[in-house]
Amino acid sequence: LGGKTSSYPQGTWYLSLKRCQVPFGILSTLGLLVTSARLVGMDAAFDNLDAMAKRLVPDPDRPTDFVAGDPAWAFAALTEGNVESGIWTSDIGTWDETDYPVDEVMVVTKGHLRITNADGSIHDLTEGDMFALPKGWAGRWDVREPMAKIYVIIP
Repeated sequence: LGGKTSSYPQGTWYLSLKRCQVPFGILSTLGLLVTSARLVGMDAAFDNLDAMAKRLVPDPDRPTDFVAGDPAWAFAALTEGNVESGIWTSDIGTWDETDYPVDEVMVVTKGHLRITNADGSIHDLTEGDMFALPKGWAGRWDVREPMAKIYVIIP
């Protein structure tokens, strides 16, 4: 893809797409992930990020115990069911994850996110950066600028 790939502790993967054309990188990488997932009973899905942003709704999985701030979370789904995908947004805030509930691949499309793994390693992510968190991951999310991401969840 023209970016760099690194493996971080606890199975976290981070891929920088800043040196390649993001749409191609996003589609080819997410396509590989989705191709390996079971898409049983799922129809093809197409949408536009700007159109999806107009359909954002509050995220029902938003916690109430933030370390800092009280960020609003919103999402718009492209697909639901066995493989979930869509866009997600967050205002500035910080929270801890102790047992991430799903395997998830994400691409930051706006803003600045700092991820700190349980071992203390820090990763600053901005527009065009891609990362994956495995089920069971523990660490801290620190949204430093309002952010948006594209996500694919495999339960």
